[in-house]
Amino acid sequence: MRLNKKTNIMKKSILSIVIAFIVSMTTSAQSPQAFKYQTVVRDAAGDILQNQSVSLRFKIHDNTAGGTVVYSEAHYVTTNQFGLANLNIGTGTVLSGTFANIAWGTNPKFLEVELDPNGGSSYTSMGTTQLLSVPYALYAESTGNTDDADADPTNEHNISLGMTGNTIEIEDGGGTLTT
Repeated sequence: MRLNKKTNIMKKSILSIVIAFIVSMTTSAQSPQAFKYQTVVRDAAGDILQNQSVSLRFKIHDNTAGGTVVYSEAHYVTTNQFGLANLNIGTGTVLSGTFANIAWGTNPKFLEVELDPNGGSSYTSMGTTQLLSVPYALYAESTGNTDDADADPTNEHNISLGMTGNTIEIEDGGGTLTT
Protein backbone atom coordinates (compact mmCIF):
# COMPACT_ATOMS: atom_id res chain seq x y z
CA MET A 1 0.00 0.00 0.00
CA ARG A 2 2.79 2.40 0.92
CA LEU A 3 4.59 1.67 -2.37
CA ASN A 4 1.48 2.59 -4.40
CA LYS A 5 1.22 5.91 -2.52
CA LYS A 6 4.86 6.75 -3.31
CA THR A 7 4.36 5.69 -6.93
CA ASN A 8 1.29 7.93 -7.26
CA ILE A 9 3.17 10.87 -5.73
CA MET A 10 6.06 10.28 -8.12
CA LYS A 11 3.72 10.07 -11.12
CA LYS A 12 1.99 13.29 -10.09
CA SER A 13 5.37 14.98 -9.69
CA ILE A 14 6.50 13.82 -13.12
CA LEU A 15 3.19 14.93 -14.62
CA SER A 16 3.57 18.38 -13.03
CA ILE A 17 7.10 18.74 -14.38
CA VAL A 18 6.03 17.65 -17.87
CA ILE A 19 3.09 20.07 -17.88
CA ALA A 20 5.36 22.92 -16.75
CA PHE A 21 7.82 21.99 -19.52
CA ILE A 22 5.09 21.93 -22.19
CA VAL A 23 3.66 25.26 -21.03
CA SER A 24 7.10 26.88 -21.06
CA MET A 25 7.74 25.60 -24.61
CA THR A 26 4.45 26.95 -25.95
CA THR A 27 4.50 30.31 -24.18
CA SER A 28 5.71 33.19 -26.30
CA ALA A 29 6.34 36.84 -25.53
CA GLN A 30 3.73 39.35 -26.59
CA SER A 31 4.61 42.51 -28.46
CA PRO A 32 3.54 45.67 -26.68
CA GLN A 33 0.17 46.90 -27.94
CA ALA A 34 1.36 50.50 -28.17
CA PHE A 35 4.15 52.64 -29.55
CA LYS A 36 5.94 55.69 -28.18
CA TYR A 37 5.16 59.19 -29.37
CA GLN A 38 6.95 62.35 -28.27
CA THR A 39 6.32 65.91 -29.40
CA VAL A 40 7.06 69.51 -28.49
CA VAL A 41 3.76 71.40 -28.43
CA ARG A 42 3.68 74.94 -29.83
CA ASP A 43 0.93 77.49 -30.36
CA ALA A 44 0.01 79.07 -33.72
CA ALA A 45 2.77 81.68 -33.28
CA GLY A 46 5.37 78.92 -32.76
CA ASP A 47 5.80 79.57 -29.03
CA ILE A 48 6.36 76.53 -26.81
CA LEU A 49 3.39 75.67 -24.59
CA GLN A 50 5.05 75.05 -21.22
CA ASN A 51 3.27 73.21 -18.40
CA GLN A 52 -0.06 73.37 -20.22
CA SER A 53 -2.90 70.85 -20.53
CA VAL A 54 -3.41 69.98 -24.18
CA SER A 55 -5.31 67.30 -26.06
CA LEU A 56 -3.96 65.28 -28.96
CA ARG A 57 -6.00 63.07 -31.26
CA PHE A 58 -4.34 60.36 -33.33
CA LYS A 59 -5.80 58.66 -36.37
CA ILE A 60 -4.24 55.69 -38.11
CA HIS A 61 -5.18 55.65 -41.80
CA ASP A 62 -4.99 52.57 -44.00
CA ASN A 63 -3.13 52.57 -47.33
CA THR A 64 -2.87 56.36 -47.92
CA ALA A 65 -2.67 59.56 -45.88
CA GLY A 66 -6.36 60.14 -46.60
CA GLY A 67 -7.36 56.48 -46.41
CA THR A 68 -9.88 54.82 -44.14
CA VAL A 69 -9.32 55.52 -40.44
CA VAL A 70 -8.79 52.09 -38.87
CA TYR A 71 -8.10 53.42 -35.37
CA SER A 72 -8.42 56.70 -33.50
CA GLU A 73 -7.69 57.75 -29.93
CA ALA A 74 -7.28 60.88 -27.83
CA HIS A 75 -4.75 61.80 -25.15
CA TYR A 76 -5.14 64.54 -22.57
CA VAL A 77 -1.66 65.46 -21.32
CA THR A 78 0.22 68.26 -19.61
CA THR A 79 3.42 69.41 -21.28
CA ASN A 80 6.58 69.85 -19.20
CA GLN A 81 8.71 73.01 -18.84
CA PHE A 82 10.10 72.40 -22.35
CA GLY A 83 6.67 71.92 -23.94
CA LEU A 84 7.39 68.21 -24.26
CA ALA A 85 4.61 65.60 -24.23
CA ASN A 86 5.40 61.88 -24.01
CA LEU A 87 2.71 59.27 -24.55
CA ASN A 88 2.01 55.79 -25.87
CA ILE A 89 -0.25 55.48 -28.88
CA GLY A 90 -2.49 52.49 -28.23
CA THR A 91 -3.18 53.44 -24.60
CA GLY A 92 -5.29 56.58 -25.04
CA THR A 93 -9.05 57.08 -24.94
CA VAL A 94 -10.29 54.99 -27.85
CA LEU A 95 -12.51 56.91 -30.27
CA SER A 96 -12.85 54.24 -32.98
CA GLY A 97 -11.40 50.86 -33.89
CA THR A 98 -9.32 48.44 -31.85
CA PHE A 99 -5.55 48.89 -31.68
CA ALA A 100 -4.89 45.14 -31.38
CA ASN A 101 -6.91 44.50 -34.56
CA ILE A 102 -4.92 46.82 -36.83
CA ALA A 103 -3.63 44.73 -39.75
CA TRP A 104 -0.10 46.17 -39.66
CA GLY A 105 1.20 43.79 -42.33
CA THR A 106 -1.37 44.39 -45.06
CA ASN A 107 -1.10 47.97 -46.37
CA PRO A 108 0.98 51.02 -45.48
CA LYS A 109 -0.31 52.87 -42.40
CA PHE A 110 -0.31 56.63 -41.90
CA LEU A 111 -0.47 58.55 -38.60
CA GLU A 112 -2.43 61.78 -38.47
CA VAL A 113 -1.83 64.03 -35.46
CA GLU A 114 -4.39 66.63 -34.37
CA LEU A 115 -3.98 69.15 -31.54
CA ASP A 116 -6.22 71.27 -29.35
CA PRO A 117 -3.80 73.53 -27.41
CA ASN A 118 -6.58 74.37 -24.92
CA GLY A 119 -7.13 70.75 -23.88
CA GLY A 120 -10.60 70.48 -25.43
CA SER A 121 -11.90 68.80 -28.57
CA SER A 122 -11.47 71.56 -31.18
CA TYR A 123 -8.67 69.81 -33.02
CA THR A 124 -6.47 71.17 -35.79
CA SER A 125 -4.57 68.70 -37.98
CA MET A 126 -0.81 68.95 -37.56
CA GLY A 127 -0.15 66.65 -40.50
CA THR A 128 -0.04 63.02 -41.55
CA THR A 129 3.03 60.84 -42.03
CA GLN A 130 3.63 57.24 -43.01
CA LEU A 131 4.52 54.87 -40.19
CA LEU A 132 7.73 53.03 -41.01
CA SER A 133 9.51 50.09 -39.41
CA VAL A 134 11.45 50.60 -36.22
CA PRO A 135 14.37 48.42 -35.09
CA TYR A 136 12.13 46.45 -32.69
CA ALA A 137 9.75 45.52 -35.52
CA LEU A 138 12.58 44.67 -37.90
CA TYR A 139 14.05 42.35 -35.28
CA ALA A 140 10.66 40.75 -34.60
CA GLU A 141 10.11 40.17 -38.31
CA SER A 142 13.45 38.44 -38.75
CA THR A 143 13.00 36.18 -35.72
CA GLY A 144 9.33 35.54 -36.41
CA ASN A 145 10.16 33.95 -39.76
CA THR A 146 13.06 31.85 -38.53
CA ASP A 147 13.25 28.31 -39.86
CA ASP A 148 14.80 25.55 -37.80
CA ALA A 149 17.33 25.16 -40.66
CA ASP A 150 16.59 21.56 -41.52
CA ALA A 151 14.07 19.57 -43.50
CA ASP A 152 13.77 16.78 -40.94
CA PRO A 153 10.21 16.73 -39.54
CA THR A 154 11.09 14.00 -37.02
CA ASN A 155 13.11 16.32 -34.77
CA GLU A 156 10.27 18.76 -34.11
CA HIS A 157 8.80 18.97 -30.61
CA ASN A 158 5.27 17.67 -30.95
CA ILE A 159 4.65 16.48 -27.43
CA SER A 160 1.53 14.62 -26.42
CA LEU A 161 0.69 13.60 -22.90
CA GLY A 162 -1.79 11.01 -21.71
CA MET A 163 -2.78 9.23 -18.54
CA THR A 164 -4.65 5.94 -18.35
CA GLY A 165 -5.37 4.78 -14.82
CA ASN A 166 -2.00 4.85 -13.06
CA THR A 167 0.04 5.07 -16.30
CA ILE A 168 1.46 8.32 -17.69
CA GLU A 169 2.50 8.34 -21.35
CA ILE A 170 4.63 11.08 -22.90
CA GLU A 171 5.23 11.04 -26.66
CA ASP A 172 7.69 13.23 -28.54
CA GLY A 173 8.57 12.69 -32.20
CA GLY A 174 7.94 8.97 -32.27
CA GLY A 175 9.41 8.01 -28.88
CA THR A 176 7.21 7.07 -25.93
CA LEU A 177 8.00 7.24 -22.22
CA THR A 178 5.66 5.23 -20.00
CA THR A 179 5.76 5.38 -16.20
